[in-house]
Amino acid sequence: MQRRNPVIVAILAVALVGLILLAFIAAVPKLQIDGAVLSIENKDLVDHEVRVKILDPEGVKLYNEVYLIGANEEIRIRKSVPTIGMYTYRLTLDNGSVTTQKGSVEYSTNVGSSEHLEFMIASDGGLIVYEGSTIA
Repeated sequence: MQRRNPVIVAILAVALVGLILLAFIAAVPKLQIDGAVLSIENKDLVDHEVRVKILDPEGVKLYNEVYLIGANEEIRIRKSVPTIGMYTYRLTLDNGSVTTQKGSVEYSTNVGSSEHLEFMIASDGGLIVYEGSTIA
């Protein structure tokens, strides 16, 4: 019976394990973070500016942007975030009215996973209120 060289056997074993790992990595989908999602509906008869601040789970400000929302218009905002967790959304209306709400950001799936927070500017333009959330 012929004896096999242990070096060649080791090289073949490493190559086989590498091919199996490569096939596994190619077959398994990569997990992606869904993102911070919110919408703001202006039910007032005039345009409004809304400042949107998004803070990460540690309270670090990621976004601080102003949006002009036309009368009877709705905007949808989706922002990339670095990690999953509970994010804080702070919205300030042009008259100084502030509302703060927390919402979760999760890994992306085919049916959605992160909360989509829904806000509304009241018809008298005095308040911006949180209306609820759905799975984005």
